[in-house]
Amino acid sequence: MPVRVVTRGPERAVIVGVCIEGNGPLPFALDTGAVGSFISTATAARLGLSSSGASRPAAGVGCSETTTTLALAAWSVDNIELAPQQVLSGYMHPLGSLTLAGILGADVLRRFGAIGLDYRSQTLSLAAPEGPPPPQAAAITRGPVAPATDALVQSSDPEPVPVSLVEGQRRTQVLAPVEIAGSTRSFVVDTGAGTSVVSPLVVRDGHLSAAGPPQTRDALACTVTAEPVRTGPWSVGSVRLPSQVVVSDPLPSPSLGGLLGNDVLSRNGRMVLDFAAATLYLNP
Repeated sequence: MPVRVVTRGPERAVIVGVCIEGNGPLPFALDTGAVGSFISTATAARLGLSSSGASRPAAGVGCSETTTTLALAAWSVDNIELAPQQVLSGYMHPLGSLTLAGILGADVLRRFGAIGLDYRSQTLSLAAPEGPPPPQAAAITRGPVAPATDALVQSSDPEPVPVSLVEGQRRTQVLAPVEIAGSTRSFVVDTGAGTSVVSPLVVRDGHLSAAGPPQTRDALACTVTAEPVRTGPWSVGSVRLPSQVVVSDPLPSPSLGGLLGNDVLSRNGRMVLDFAAATLYLNP
């Protein structure tokens, strides 16, 4: 299916069209780093969607807000009908001149077994028809899990990276092992992050050097001020990465080392995230 890759300086955002109750397609961020899908309050109001639950706090990179719960009875992505479900709704900050209607998160994407995202041709491939939602009970799946879904992998040397799926309450988080500054940390595999992010704790413990003055960046719920830092040589699983400039921001959980963003995921033009096999391919 077609997606739109929006480039803003060194950052990239991936946009997919979603229809809700016959309205759309609406621009949603394709966001493997979002544990649950999300609709902006402006979109909910415009479509007349009413709350189905109590307000609850939500936190992201450098942002926190109060959200409500909405029930979606009829929605689809590129004419593929999606199962009814509840999503959160809250304020979404514009990404530059782009106003997003919502986020298509890992809770939906993992139901298709695996996804292939081609940044060059701006296409998204789904490995299988929609399956069941993430489990309600807490569960952790550590990869690799056989058999891998290889239909989306084209390379003869795809360099698989085992990942962990942390699930519960119908939500999914995908964590990849990243070696940086001499230690291995868990990074969220995050197509919603325009550039990769490291936590201030990683910067402090790894003595990462500053790479310029603080930058103002648009996050999905607010504007944040981030510190550019240089990674030094680093790696994702066995995939070695050259030193590069990333940003440092507080993360919602102290157990997270950072976010693996589109700057890394798009490095070879294409990536495959196999939820069923708990495996990430950066050279598929």
